[in-house]
This record gives sequence, structure tokens and C-alpha cells, in this order.
Amino acid sequence: MRTTIRSVVSSLVAVVVLAAPAKAQLVVGGQVGFRSEYMANENFAENDATRDDDHRLRWRARVRIQGQYAVSERFNLGFRLSTGSSAYPSSGWSSLSDDFRRDDIMLDRAYIGLAATEELSLTFGFTGNALFRPTELVWDSDVSPGGFTEVWRRGGLELVAGQYMLREVRSGRSPRAENSFLFAEGISYRWGDAARYRLGVFSYVFTSPNVIATAVNQGSLDGDYRTNRTVPGDPGAYFSDYEIVGASFTYQRGVWGFASEVSLNLAAEEDAALGAAYSDEEGLGWTALVTYGTLTDAWSWNVTSGFFH
Repeated sequence: MRTTIRSVVSSLVAVVVLAAPAKAQLVVGGQVGFRSEYMANENFAENDATRDDDHRLRWRARVRIQGQYAVSERFNLGFRLSTGSSAYPSSGWSSLSDDFRRDDIMLDRAYIGLAATEELSLTFGFTGNALFRPTELVWDSDVSPGGFTEVWRRGGLELVAGQYMLREVRSGRSPRAENSFLFAEGISYRWGDAARYRLGVFSYVFTSPNVIATAVNQGSLDGDYRTNRTVPGDPGAYFSDYEIVGASFTYQRGVWGFASEVSLNLAAEEDAALGAAYSDEEGLGWTALVTYGTLTDAWSWNVTSGFFH
């Protein structure tokens, strides 16, 4: 693995579109964001085509419109539309490039929420990622998983479980033509003045990941999945399975913050006979980030810098 130095400067504008009465049931809002990114030594997928790709600078923008309707104190419906590319579903950010091409506006979230008790909430549909993930080591912050999510909170303790569909379209020709799911679990705890500390552990288990590899090979799926290593001679199968465990930590004091995350793929494989790219397990990753700014108010801004390995 290689260590990537990443620095992100972003500004965010949040605008409430619909002002509602005191007992409003419908809230609609919008968001416009701008972001500048510089990444050094990002040649983690080095090959003949990417040999010189050791740095990257890009400017990006994102636009969102979202709404939530509270049917009752316990039941709500929500949606969100966002910019982004259908070929890269994990991110809503649009790069200021690509021959001045316009990006799509897509349905990013659509969900039903139920507050079963004061401590337990249930959600079904395309929702925000409820797991404690302070960095983008494992998940892009824009990912909206589809399926069921259960969240239980008491004091500073939070338990999250998710059952998400990854790929359900079958080719009809592949022996691996079966549904692929993600089962995610996370436990975290907040403590200290203003809950400035938070520590969590997580687990992600993917079933039938080769279904995704088959979809990439058939050209019906793109994005980050394409960078995963496939079995030499069989582009419809990944070299390693995915059984990921890890831990996350954050510290916040005023406008200053620190975030760190580590993940380990227990199903990572190695085989020196297949060449240098497969000679070592690459299941371990970590990151450490320092932030200034909180992005909690309109016209607020944030600077983040740190390391990804």
C-alpha cells in the first residue's frame, strides 16, 4: 500500500427554501458546496496506464435539494436530489472539467423513518450512512446505502446495524449470478465536555462480491469498484473477499478537530506467484486528519489535511 497525502479546502452554503409555521410537518432545504482537493502520491493503482499519476488537483461543486415530511411524531418520509455522475454513484461532487460537460441531477435519497421508541429508530430506503465514519477511508461521505437501518441510542452510546442491497441484477449466464448484500454493524460512545471525544468499532461483511466484479466486467457498473483487483485471467471475480473490521476516533474542541480511522480486511489474499501486485496482503488501511472549521452554519467553511494509507 502507499500513503496518500490529502488536503481538502471546502466551503458550504446551506439555504432553507421553505419557511414553515411553528408546528410544521414539511421542511425543504437546499445546499450549494464548493471544494478544492489536492492529493499527492495517489498512485495506489499503479500500472502502465497510471504510472505517472502521482498527484491530483481538482475543483469540485455540489448542489442538493432535500425535504422531509413528518407524518406524525414517530413517522417521517424524506428525499434528496443531488448532482453527480451515474457512472460514479459514490460521490455527489462534480469536477470542474470533462470538456465543460453538465452533470446529472439524480435521486440520492428516498426513505421511510419510524421512531419505534425514544431510543430505537428504524429506516427503510436510500438513506444516509448511519455508521460512525469520521473519514473517507472506507466510505465516501456521499454514499447513500439502500436497505434497512436500525439505530439505538442511550446517553453517549450508539448501536447501528444495516442490511443493504449491493447488486441484484443478474446476468443469467454467470455461475455467480446471485444477489450481493452488505451487513454492517457499528458501536460508538461519546464522552467528555460537549461530547468532544467519540470512539467506535465497526464490521462490514459483503456477501457474493463477485456479482459486483461480474457487473464491472460486463460494463454495467463503474466507479471505485473498477480499481479493486480481480483474479488474473478472470475479470468476473475479485482476488480477495471483503470482511472488514476496524475502529474510528474523533476529538473536537471548538473549531479544531482530529479524526482517525483504521480498517483491516480479514479476507485479503496474497500470492507472490501472481506478480508484484499480488505479493502482499493489502488489507490494512489507516488515516489521520486535522480539521479547522465545522461546516455547521450557512456560509461556513472548513480546511482538512492529513494522511491516507
